[in-house]
Amino acid sequence: TGQVLDPDGEPLVGAMLRLVPGESDAPFMSSGLLFVDAGVSKLDGEFKLKPIEADGSYFVLASHPLYAMTPGEEFTIADGKADKNIEVRMVPPALVHGKVSDGSEGVAGVTMRLAPARDRSPTEEMFMKMFGMPEEGPRVIANSEGQFHFERILPGDYVLTARTRGYGETRSEKISVGEGEEREVDILLDPGGEIAGKTLTIDGDPLPGVRVRLIRANAVSLFGSDDGVRAQKMFGGFFKMTSSGSDGSFEFESVPDGQYALVAEKSGHVSQELTSVKPGEDSEVENIIEESDRITGEVVNGPRS
Repeated sequence: TGQVLDPDGEPLVGAMLRLVPGESDAPFMSSGLLFVDAGVSKLDGEFKLKPIEADGSYFVLASHPLYAMTPGEEFTIADGKADKNIEVRMVPPALVHGKVSDGSEGVAGVTMRLAPARDRSPTEEMFMKMFGMPEEGPRVIANSEGQFHFERILPGDYVLTARTRGYGETRSEKISVGEGEEREVDILLDPGGEIAGKTLTIDGDPLPGVRVRLIRANAVSLFGSDDGVRAQKMFGGFFKMTSSGSDGSFEFESVPDGQYALVAEKSGHVSQELTSVKPGEDSEVENIIEESDRITGEVVNGPRS
């Protein structure tokens, strides 16, 4: 049980409450994606959620049309009882808005995502993608003039991400927003580059149906600088993935600048990898070896046309 108050300390009716596992119990999940019970505050602001049998850390997440989605303090449940009285005081909402463009005009239909600026490693992000976990943060679509608005934002630090076909994923610098503050942030889309090539047999014939995974080479796990890339290779993680066509060709478009690793895999063959790949560079390597007949492949990185 507990109570919801408005920013002035008055009881608030009609707030939606969700009981959410604490960060220590669900480190990969964003707030509100996983909850174990829900309810609504009454005229006196009070609410009651069903008893929880599983001991652990939890917090109550409150949402209301007039305020930012507000988390209460984390508390512990032991033997079905909370260790403190639960009170959630709503926070005045912040607003983040701006325009996404290609440098000359606004771009319509861009998917914008505003996510908390967490220190989450690429390896953790890879596991979230592998298990189908939703990406963190609200999303909006830029209008016909490239304008976007995020309303009822909780004060804090955020990163704004823009995604659309024909461009690389573009991220902003960290954005700090205070209570009731309005921030304008303009995003210039990254055109990205292309990584393209072919998979060939040792005789130079096209090898179709090869799965090619593109992995960020700067992936770092909590256990060391090399384990992030290694974990993605072992568990099937990727930044982008495709298969070679009937002529052995494959292509990754709109790849942001940086270093990548390519992993090529096909049933009946030994998987092979190519490291230190960059968009827009030219290189040729033999990279696929069959267990019996030694099959090789060619990977070509060409500048985007």
